[in-house]
Amino acid sequence: MAIIKTAILQTHVYTDKFRNITQAAELLASPELQGIDLAVLPEMFCCPYENKYFPEYAEIEGGDTWEKCSRLAAEYGIYLVAGSMPERDEAGNIYNTSYVFDRNGHQIGKHRKMHLFDIDVKGGQYFKESDTLTPGDQVTVFDTEFGKMGLCICYDFRFPELARLMVDEGAQVIIAPAAFNMTTGPLHWELMFRQRAVDNQVYTIGAAPARDLNAGYHSWGHSIAADPLGKSPHGDGREAGCEGCGTGSGRGKKSPGAAAASEAQERGYLRPDHVFVVISMPIWYCIRQTGNPVSIYRKKVKLWLS
Repeated sequence: MAIIKTAILQTHVYTDKFRNITQAAELLASPELQGIDLAVLPEMFCCPYENKYFPEYAEIEGGDTWEKCSRLAAEYGIYLVAGSMPERDEAGNIYNTSYVFDRNGHQIGKHRKMHLFDIDVKGGQYFKESDTLTPGDQVTVFDTEFGKMGLCICYDFRFPELARLMVDEGAQVIIAPAAFNMTTGPLHWELMFRQRAVDNQVYTIGAAPARDLNAGYHSWGHSIAADPLGKSPHGDGREAGCEGCGTGSGRGKKSPGAAAASEAQERGYLRPDHVFVVISMPIWYCIRQTGNPVSIYRKKVKLWLS
């Protein structure tokens, strides 16, 4: 049984790109995160989530932000899902792109957001990614020593067919850097991550930017992890917050962080910090008929905060 020590980094997004990258580096350097296997950053972790900033912050693959993320992965010997960032290709198209680096800093995965987020809710949120961004067209699954993992970005996760395609390619974990907003977040954030986990019998991880009501776009926050039973670390359907606190040892006892977790729940998980999740990956069996999954069985599923 493989153990994947995972840090979900819910960071504040500043208008200073360098400050955003430095913030991620400082979190990874914190003592409590030493020895982790996987770190996940939020959607647009280095760029404010507004159309006017995407062209300004966009870089080619292998650019400065890419290089710094590669170095962080190598320095700490971790798998790093570098949230997402604006990417510019040779033709000048701009994508919402997530890069994945292995323990040596080598790129092992890349996903361009396929489903661009256009929303116009009367009296609520208005935003159109398609005004600036170009959609990707590839399903993304990458290999690790723990098995295959799938990767998508925010609105991609709304489409169950995409999750199933990743699972069909062998993904046992689906990771989604995502910035749900104040309209969709309360309605669907927790529901969706738990639902995709149950539907596909996988682990799901969602890394969100910290909420900033002074920003042009208001992220819901509430970073989350769920297991194939649909359980999140709180055990009662509430997701892991951004306060960096534990909720127990997996045996039903409250840890010193439990009170802080409760307080974080009351405040809505607004502040930037990290969540430390231990995922216990079971051996799994998939019965296939004509290439399609018929049933998936899992044993000893555990998910808790440490």
